[in-house]
Amino acid sequence: MQANLKFARPLAVALGLFALSGTAYAADVVQEEPPAPAPIAELPVASWAGPYAGLNVGYGFSGHTKEKDLGVDNVD
Repeated sequence: MQANLKFARPLAVALGLFALSGTAYAADVVQEEPPAPAPIAELPVASWAGPYAGLNVGYGFSGHTKEKDLGVDNVD
């Protein structure tokens, strides 16, 4: 019986210390994170918002009335 108590007391002390030390580490787990920074509103580089006054008044002045053949035989 003496041999059983020789190992039982240190084992009980070790288990008790282990149980108490485990709760101390659990308190470190729950931490609130700081709030995320507010997003910065950036203006787009180009957008389609607003008026547009672009005009296309071009005309082909090359003098050619037909498109050039691209080297493919036409089957008509």
